[in-house]
Amino acid sequence: MKKNLLKLIDRLVGSFLITCLPSVAVQTFSRHGHFLIIRPGGIGDAVLLLPMLKQLADLYPNAVIEVLAEKRNAEVFRWSPVVTAVWCYDKPAEFLKLFTRKFDLIIDTEQWYRLSAVVARLLAPSRLIGFGANERSRLLTDPCPYTFNEYEAIVFGELLAPIAGSGFSVLVEASRFMNLPIPDSGISQPYVVISPGTSIAAKQWSVERFSEVASYCERCGFDVVVLGGKGDEGVGQSVSCALSRCHNLVGRTSLTESASIVSGARLMISGDSGLLHVAQLQGVPTVALFGPSDPEKWSRKGDRHSIVSAGIDCAPCSRFGTIPKCPHGFRCMQNITVEMVVEAVKELRFCESAS
Repeated sequence: MKKNLLKLIDRLVGSFLITCLPSVAVQTFSRHGHFLIIRPGGIGDAVLLLPMLKQLADLYPNAVIEVLAEKRNAEVFRWSPVVTAVWCYDKPAEFLKLFTRKFDLIIDTEQWYRLSAVVARLLAPSRLIGFGANERSRLLTDPCPYTFNEYEAIVFGELLAPIAGSGFSVLVEASRFMNLPIPDSGISQPYVVISPGTSIAAKQWSVERFSEVASYCERCGFDVVVLGGKGDEGVGQSVSCALSRCHNLVGRTSLTESASIVSGARLMISGDSGLLHVAQLQGVPTVALFGPSDPEKWSRKGDRHSIVSAGIDCAPCSRFGTIPKCPHGFRCMQNITVEMVVEAVKELRFCESAS
């Protein structure tokens, strides 16, 4: 209900404000100035934005880079070695203080909502780059196309094209875009991370099936670490109760602690989640379960990353983060079998690597 209300406000109020604000022409900006990157939304988008931030800093090494985020994803940007400050929309004092500052360049990475572009325009930067997915493009000096069938980290990187000059190419392999602490030494190597919970019920795979996959990994010689947030404790207990070499850390670690544990794993098995993106960008091999969301957009490619899906004709159905009501009980997730996931693990030859 809250999300639908925010969408309605964005459509009505955002569209009205866009018509009231004057458009602006492209201006020069200082290479040594203050840059602001706007990223509302969840953890996954924030993680996938980190390579672009590193590449921006490589292009403009003397610039000061700050981020406007939300409380729920702000912690991710504190992992970046190139970000000097993180501001939050939903901390009113911080948000209002932004309007006392001058930004030379703002990059609004929101894909669709209009109000973020309105905020960016009111901050009056010399240059304003963003996705021109709808009428929000009127407020941008450099509207960029948004691509639906390309990995999101690459799409974010393409926002740098208007200012990067000739020969620019997106670099997802940029080094050191996450500074994470060393994982807890109490966890024995080698270990597999399993993240069975999800913030969206439509993406949830059977807990019992996760438990069977975890048992298989344990039989292969791995310790199993189960991760998840507050509210997933029951899921974590169900997955871990039949295991003898399991670290059930669901609800017991911060986001940063969870990310550091993921970065030290030999393998991660998860649905479409923020921690999955951490694993993939850190070079940890993954087995990713996809149903309503599109793996072309939300999973990294390569022989270290295996995608498991049920092959349902109506999937994927998610668009701009919205999953429509499903008349089939989200069979795109429910039709994924234990055997399909175990086979994906076998193809990555992890039983051999545990010995």
